[in-house]
Amino acid sequence: ETIPEFSKAGFRYVRFHETIVGPKVYREENDQAIYSWKRFDNGIRVLLENGLKPMLVLESTPTPIAGRKGQGYRNINPPADLEKWQELIYRIVHHCVEEFGPDEVRTWYFEVWNEPDAKAYFLGNLKQFLALYDHTVTGAVRAFPDVRIGGPGGAGNGWVLPLAEHCTNGRNAATGSIGTRLDFISWHIYCSGTGTPDFRVIRRSVLQVDDRLKRFLEIAKMPRFITEFSCNSSPAPWLDDAYRGPFTLRALLLMDKLGVDQAYSFCVGDYLWDKKDALYRRTLGMFTNPGFPKAPFHLYTLLNRMGGTRVTAESSNAPVDVIASCNSANGKVAVLFGNWIESPDEDYATTIPLNLRCPDLAKRRLVGTLVQVERNRSNAY
Repeated sequence: ETIPEFSKAGFRYVRFHETIVGPKVYREENDQAIYSWKRFDNGIRVLLENGLKPMLVLESTPTPIAGRKGQGYRNINPPADLEKWQELIYRIVHHCVEEFGPDEVRTWYFEVWNEPDAKAYFLGNLKQFLALYDHTVTGAVRAFPDVRIGGPGGAGNGWVLPLAEHCTNGRNAATGSIGTRLDFISWHIYCSGTGTPDFRVIRRSVLQVDDRLKRFLEIAKMPRFITEFSCNSSPAPWLDDAYRGPFTLRALLLMDKLGVDQAYSFCVGDYLWDKKDALYRRTLGMFTNPGFPKAPFHLYTLLNRMGGTRVTAESSNAPVDVIASCNSANGKVAVLFGNWIESPDEDYATTIPLNLRCPDLAKRRLVGTLVQVERNRSNAY
């Protein structure tokens, strides 16, 4: 229900978890593989019909391929049969090309697993993940040479360097040759577990990747995706409140400055498997379960409404962030301020003098419109 709203707010990509076990793509009967695409295709069509594109996370191992039962609705064991896994990936990518066309699939991204460095999402070790990566890439590229595929989608950046080393100089477990295809680097950044967010976490994480990839010239130039980010990784009261609006603006501006190519806010909606009746779950969705937009969604809506060309904008007030655009064609200037302070329990009020230097608009009469997202305005909570 909320997906059309994301399109209107200017989003371009949505990252799909559990693209294999979730839609029940694969099962076996009498040792024969059986594929079912209905739920898989329906999920992608919802995106495409709303002008969005998927990043498909190739994760969770069907039980027949894992060789053991999973954990609840998913199976995070490494494949026991990597050849079967490779064939499964080949079939998925091949089906995507057949169903949606090569020109469309060429614009998608495929990420190999989700947080393989965290035991909550992968019960294998680094060596097993690298072998899984090799077989995943081999199957995907065989199905569609123009596929855009990468990883590791780590909970942190600790496996970025081993993956870079392996893809450059390591023995490919699927082909026996040296090196493996890698089209982008991805990992996750949360500024805290449940405590007060710390922006130094973002800066430190991105700069660490910069430093570690220096000796891999080609990989160092590759797109860098933060495929999950938020102020907290676990429930916290301010995830529902206005506080997360200015947090998200500051995070986006910082990641942009540090050279991150794409950043994916986690996540679309509050956890639907939470059966409590409470309207507010203190979780990471940009929409509540009943469909109320939270502060970060309002921020993206405002960013999309700015239009024009981004222009230089500077703030002389430390808690205040700013981004601005100018559209000479229609005479519109947009300035977006974020007023973020570290403690979500404190109020910070300030007067902001605004200095505009727009020669193209100097002789025009300007009429201002003020839009606010704060505790008493546009605040779902």
